[in-house]
Amino acid sequence: MDPARPVAADDERTLAALLEAAARALVADDLPRAAMFGFAAIERFPEAWEALGFLSNLFLRVQHYPLAEAALRSALERRPGALPLRYNLMLLLLRQRRLAEAWPLRDGRVAWERAKGVAPPTTGDLPTWLPGAPAAGVLIWSSSLSMTPLLLGLVAEMPVAAGPIVLAVPARLTALAARSLPAVTVTAFVPDLAAVAAAHGVGRHLPLEELAPLLRPDVAAFPARVRAAVADPDATARLARRYRRSGAPTIGIAWATSNQAAGYKALALARLAAAIPAPATLVNLQYGRVADEVAALPPAERARVVLDPAIDPLGDLDPYAAQIAACDAVVTVAGLAAHLAGALAVPTIVLVPIGLVTAWYWHDGDGPSLWHPSVHMLHQRRRGDWDACLAAIPAALDRLLGRSPAP
Repeated sequence: MDPARPVAADDERTLAALLEAAARALVADDLPRAAMFGFAAIERFPEAWEALGFLSNLFLRVQHYPLAEAALRSALERRPGALPLRYNLMLLLLRQRRLAEAWPLRDGRVAWERAKGVAPPTTGDLPTWLPGAPAAGVLIWSSSLSMTPLLLGLVAEMPVAAGPIVLAVPARLTALAARSLPAVTVTAFVPDLAAVAAAHGVGRHLPLEELAPLLRPDVAAFPARVRAAVADPDATARLARRYRRSGAPTIGIAWATSNQAAGYKALALARLAAAIPAPATLVNLQYGRVADEVAALPPAERARVVLDPAIDPLGDLDPYAAQIAACDAVVTVAGLAAHLAGALAVPTIVLVPIGLVTAWYWHDGDGPSLWHPSVHMLHQRRRGDWDACLAAIPAALDRLLGRSPAP
């Protein structure tokens, strides 16, 4: 569709066509074309909240937050109950660490997911736990592999008055969660949460994500140091001995993501390996078949890489956690390895791509993460360009390993 050509269709169809063309261009990373259609929609329909909402998405993609926020708030003035607008504004505010403003908007996420057909777990008549509720015990639950290590430490901060705590998490994380929270009953997540609660005799439930606004209402509520997870100490020690080579630091590395739609988060193994100064040993934390990528490295780089066939990151994550804990530091793209390393308090560098808006926990600013204080964030400045991030790795590693003072 050409936005400059007069359109004879009715206004609603014209607006829909413009926004559909803009959205396709945005998905294809063709930002100039997305902007062309988006601004054409605004020019023809200046009062349309949908057009303003799309422009906010475009500004969020390039991390121009003042314009994104202005567009979102203008759209919400026209359509106060629009769920995607409330959700996007929450993400925008969280990325800027404006937590107190963001958390009241979180209802937009849940309602928007339901509107898109994302089926919530079955809770039956089980009421939601809130502070001050009778001590009937609480089932805290999460089906997310990334949210669980991100927020695991909050479970230990639940008030005693809540009663017994049962934590339902993905089965691959149950062993790690049980060791990390010995006072909590840990079970595998299943969609029928009402049955899980009945089996354990607890009377209320709470999504794990809801602990974030309750226990971290603002930046001042964050502790300076966090170790939310505890790896198997025997396995960790055994792996550390296996990976150690002549006193050189052991650095875990992961460079890709299993989400094919999020390929912009990845980079080439050769580039990451070259950015980590020798003689550091590089322990593969990347899931999937990586032998061919390792074999393609220059001989000197290839000799530094440890591939451990005994560890399967796609299986039970307890051995994987021990592997991460056995490393002196980790350098990874934004993904599960970063969350596990952060939960284990392993010194970590995470490479954060521009436009990763939904990952609100990788907030703005290079440096330590609020949610994972041991994780040092390096943010990409331009889509697909990792040069500045890779150049910053040696100095950041020196600081994390205590070989140079913080700036």
